[in-house]
Amino acid sequence: MRAIDPYRADLLLAALFLVEALGELVFLVPDDAPYTGWAIALLVALAGCLATRRRWPIPSAVVTMPLLVGF
Repeated sequence: MRAIDPYRADLLLAALFLVEALGELVFLVPDDAPYTGWAIALLVALAGCLATRRRWPIPSAVVTMPLLVGF
């Protein structure tokens, strides 16, 4: 049995995070909530940081921290 490549595992984790987070946004947040577009953009950026955390750990962390504060 072969292990999955760590970079591919990060991409899979980021994709699963994005699907789950967007599902929460669609099903749990009311339709007339303000700033839904900003929430989607922040979720996509967080998923991107999650996907690049092994290749570029410092830039990923530097980008992630303000996104978490803003979200």
